[in-house]
Amino acid sequence: MPVVPDMESFLGKNIDRICKNRFHDPDQNHCAHFVCHAMGFSFSFNCKDFQGGNKPAANVRVHEVFANCPRVGKWSDADTAQSQLIFVTRKDVVNIATKTMQNIPQKHIGIFHNDRVYHYSNTEDKVVKQTVPDFLTRFQEAYFGDQGLFFGEFPDTAMSLNFAAYRTAERLGSAAAAEAVDFALRKDGTRWFARRTPGEPEFLVGIEVNQPERRFHGLHFPVRSYYGPQFDPAAYVASVDQWAYLLDVTAFCESKNRFNLINTYDRAHCTFGFYQLAAHTRATT
Repeated sequence: MPVVPDMESFLGKNIDRICKNRFHDPDQNHCAHFVCHAMGFSFSFNCKDFQGGNKPAANVRVHEVFANCPRVGKWSDADTAQSQLIFVTRKDVVNIATKTMQNIPQKHIGIFHNDRVYHYSNTEDKVVKQTVPDFLTRFQEAYFGDQGLFFGEFPDTAMSLNFAAYRTAERLGSAAAAEAVDFALRKDGTRWFARRTPGEPEFLVGIEVNQPERRFHGLHFPVRSYYGPQFDPAAYVASVDQWAYLLDVTAFCESKNRFNLINTYDRAHCTFGFYQLAAHTRATT
């Protein structure tokens, strides 16, 4: 996960002290520009693309940063124990399902860190900090329409699973499984392992991929690491009818019919795969 710098060190600074390229025009909006310099988000459209220079670049468009976040949502659903991006704009111009924000002039972005929002004030031409309620009030008064707050996980977030157990339950037919399943996780180098607790054998979850230059972040299984039970379409005809054989074609190409393949690192975000939960198996896409 990107390391949040000392945000207090930015307070009161004009953009010309933050950007070492040529984009310092006080008549332009620098909120995304500041955030991306602070966090090191250089994906285009950035200040070097816009005005030139030979120093580290930073994206300058709020809606593009929003689209590059691994996960977005309403601020009411944010985990406020975590540092993250915070956006404010008119509620009707954001589609969380498609992770898109219309490119209207009245939108703003900040960094939520240690219970405060750090952002670039374009009226004061400097970095300021506020509480979340004050941040919303500021733009509710400045912008037209009904403004909403949204969160975004930091773009280019590398795999960083920092929890001890992952709980999941599966639905079998029309009846929900009564028992949840706990998995203890362990990382060894770039390899992630899990163990169903208590006491079952450890298994490989996936191998971490972290290639910022290609925007690859996540887990995958190289072919040489494939293992585990395989899908037999005949065993699923009774439950999914002819779809079992259509699944068989895709599953063979993607995972050699393995149930436990996972590939989440590239632009598709999740390769078709099969997963085994508890003592039961089912096909998922």
